Amino acid sequence: MIIDSDKIAAIIRETAAIHITPRYKLLRDDEISSKTSPRDLVTQADIDAEAHLERLLPDLCAGTLVMGEEGVSRGDHSMEMLSQQEKPVWVVDPVDGTYNFVHGKPEFGVMVAYVADGVVQHSWIYDILKDDMYMAERGAGAYVGSKRLAVSDAREVSAMKGHINTKFFPDEIRGAVEERMEQFASCHSLGAAAHEYTRVASGA
Repeated sequence: MIIDSDKIAAIIRETAAIHITPRYKLLRDDEISSKTSPRDLVTQADIDAEAHLERLLPDLCAGTLVMGEEGVSRGDHSMEMLSQQEKPVWVVDPVDGTYNFVHGKPEFGVMVAYVADGVVQHSWIYDILKDDMYMAERGAGAYVGSKRLAVSDAREVSAMKGHINTKFFPDEIRGAVEERMEQFASCHSLGAAAHEYTRVASGA
């Protein structure tokens, strides 16, 4: 299936303009709720943006499925969708970094991936506030706008900066991971994979 990356980027921008940007720093209390913990938040922006993408993406590419973060959280979608290979799957994180979004921080964005035959073929990360669209295609490189990205050429770990959140590691290896983190120049979490991925991809 041929994917028009620019058309998908336009849909992502449209989604953010309609459902996310208007709510930045303007969320009402009744538009915010928690899922698994007080820091694991979901907002009406997440829900509406995901629903918007669920409507548009399958229409653009007939026969595809959409697996959204909020749909999985509600039990409407299953992670098993990724293991089937009959139909391509759009994986959607409508507002990555929701905690930051709720608290007026700039590190949040939209992430979309197109998975076919169990392999990610295309991906998009949209930094909404900067209006930077990062796009990658398997075998064809990664770009922000028309600029091709390249990772840093640093070779010494002690010169490298890293992003990590150790809460996602099993207890039995967390200590070892934290010990190795000390070898880096700095290592921390931004609370938004969208911004961590793009900083890595652009060599920061």
